[in-house]
Amino acid sequence: MRISDTITTKVVILFAIALILNLLTSCASKSIVGDIIFNDYTPNFEAEIDFSTPDKVRQQIKKIGNLKNPENQRKFIKVLIAFHNVTRTDQNGLQLQARTKTTLKFNSFCASSKKAIPTQNEIFQWAQGLPEIQLIKQIIPRINADHLDTLTAQTLIWNLENRTYFEDYPENLKNFLNKADAKAKFILPSRLKTQIIDEILPQEIKDAQSLVTGQYYEFAAYKERIEALKSKEKLPINYFASRIPKTPILAQTTSHDFESLTISFINPESTSQLIAASDYYLKPVRPDVQPIILASTMPHLDEIKKILEETSLKLLGYMASQYPTLNDAEKLYPQSGVNGKSDAFRHYVT
Repeated sequence: MRISDTITTKVVILFAIALILNLLTSCASKSIVGDIIFNDYTPNFEAEIDFSTPDKVRQQIKKIGNLKNPENQRKFIKVLIAFHNVTRTDQNGLQLQARTKTTLKFNSFCASSKKAIPTQNEIFQWAQGLPEIQLIKQIIPRINADHLDTLTAQTLIWNLENRTYFEDYPENLKNFLNKADAKAKFILPSRLKTQIIDEILPQEIKDAQSLVTGQYYEFAAYKERIEALKSKEKLPINYFASRIPKTPILAQTTSHDFESLTISFINPESTSQLIAASDYYLKPVRPDVQPIILASTMPHLDEIKKILEETSLKLLGYMASQYPTLNDAEKLYPQSGVNGKSDAFRHYVT
């Protein structure tokens, strides 16, 4: 056998392996999608808590009233418990209070470079899993773990969706992709694979493949392109909320371009519910609008925590003057010394 034949055989084998890897990583089960709920639905919740912005938190505290009042003290402590439950790091998800509407703001990513930006009142269905983009399941956790900045992360996602050649990514993103998956250079489109298709494979195999040659673009180029796109579809009317699949939770969303999303979670149940927002993506009901991937990060949390801590110190001062001994405090807060949910206030301020 000639050397050239041997080389050609090895290249074809490598290419076949790459195609198999590509097939395995692109195969995904059909997502389970939640229902759309219309205005004839009567929501069952008793309280509303909003942690979407620092101003919203200040407004809630002001609405609670004078913290010298024992009833207002209880209301504020419930706010602290709710904040603790949606920000704690020892659980996989958000713990949503029973019969409560909880509003949070999430950083988000758009999942298509070829569709319109969601409008503020865009309607989404919640779908389990992630959009069908190569390596997306591997890179989303890595984005959060490595604290990749939002602009770079969005640029990467758009290029993955655009099937950009692996060789064309800048070195920092090549390194990031290799950390996310050691097989990245075999899984993603590449000039080598395209060259093999063009020069070696028979025409019938070329015709059966749909490898798209993609060019790497910077964030600004993608942004300019998608800002020129407008949806041609109409939004449904009388919309109320979207159900999160396999849960009793309803979600109302407000889009802020493609950078963030405000979500109100309605828990109508008599028990708290644990939701892992990263297990879902938001699928627009209008097919020419971008799907949205939620990041696990929420903006403004440090500022919100500072506001709650400052108010907690004021509350401690009032309580110290009202209940100078532990026995006095336990008359109003009988569970204050027990390590349970009602003890969350003590844990929060100590």
